[in-house]
Amino acid sequence: MEDLSRDWSKFSLSERENTDFALPRTQKARTFVVAAKFLTSRFLVLEVVVRTFKQIWRSQNGFKIRHIGNHIVLFVFDNIQDVERILQNQPWTFDKHLVVLKRYEEGSQGEGNYSRKW
Repeated sequence: MEDLSRDWSKFSLSERENTDFALPRTQKARTFVVAAKFLTSRFLVLEVVVRTFKQIWRSQNGFKIRHIGNHIVLFVFDNIQDVERILQNQPWTFDKHLVVLKRYEEGSQGEGNYSRKW
């Protein structure tokens, strides 16, 4: 280990290599979450939920989905216009049962760990 430290101290940068370089700030992708409560006693098949809402919502960049239990699903979008349009066009139904939608605010329980993008 001492050999490595000694060798490292011998390195130097040329004038060309020594120019300042700033990494661009990485911005956290802005996400918008909609919580959906499916008012049904039937088992939810998430693949069918995704396929259905993907076709009727036609969101610009798709969405991510996370089932958090008790017939509640989080839909995660990266486009606020999609969220506003979806919320304005309520009520929505799934398999002839009402789906209640509400904007899910940042910092609420269940945030993060979303499944793959659809």
